[in-house]
Amino acid sequence: MKKKKLSQRSRRQFREIRDIYYRFGSVQERLRAEIDPETKEAMEFIEKVYPWAALYSLPAKDLTAMTLYVMGFLEGLDEAVKSPKPVESLLKFGNEVYEGEHDEEYQKEFEDFTDEDWGWYLAMVFALFGNIEGFKAYHKTVSTLVKEANTNYQSLLFAVGVDRSVVSHPVIAKKISVAQIINDESFMNGLARAITKTIPRGSHKLDDFRYMAEILDEMEGLETYSYEELADFFINELEVYQENLGGDGTAAIKKLLLRRKKAIGT
Repeated sequence: MKKKKLSQRSRRQFREIRDIYYRFGSVQERLRAEIDPETKEAMEFIEKVYPWAALYSLPAKDLTAMTLYVMGFLEGLDEAVKSPKPVESLLKFGNEVYEGEHDEEYQKEFEDFTDEDWGWYLAMVFALFGNIEGFKAYHKTVSTLVKEANTNYQSLLFAVGVDRSVVSHPVIAKKISVAQIINDESFMNGLARAITKTIPRGSHKLDDFRYMAEILDEMEGLETYSYEELADFFINELEVYQENLGGDGTAAIKKLLLRRKKAIGT
């Protein structure tokens, strides 16, 4: 198959997606900073959360759509998708949301929230965070890892390593129960390493690269482009890969993408 060139339009759109991803990361950091176990009000709010492990039974796309629906974004997203230029409209809408242009109208969505509503909303948000972290660590969402966990021990450990609350997911809880019954120490030792986050995961320095690689693959397909084109894109355009810039960037990106193919089993 003849390899294509990334258009200037695609390059611009992926830059905007990268920027929204960075902004979302800053929201995660602010939320974590505000959750102070020593603050009574913060803990009373967090205590409303429902255990979210079961939400990983949903495909990541469906979970994201549900979360956006609860937040009141569905109408704006629907209009963007139906516009003549859906990707550009979605990016414009995303930027407007992060700039606070819709704060007042969406704030109304939360005014009548009950404690139960807040509990499920928080659960969906934290599961959404987990799926993003899965992409960053292993090129796979936690939803995908949980789906694989029934037959793949490594995927089970990776899922737990990303989000330890996933041990309460029915698929994983059953695996743990069986291991308990048969006294499977090897399983339990691996689980302990996952819970303490001492199992191998991708380098944190490459988290942004892994995330954007999955977004590009989802939207256009990594196989569409040559390694030279992808190297230029990731290194010079998105600036999500900064190692070995004095060497052969194409060879480095090729190595990472081949490693990705092995990780996701393609």
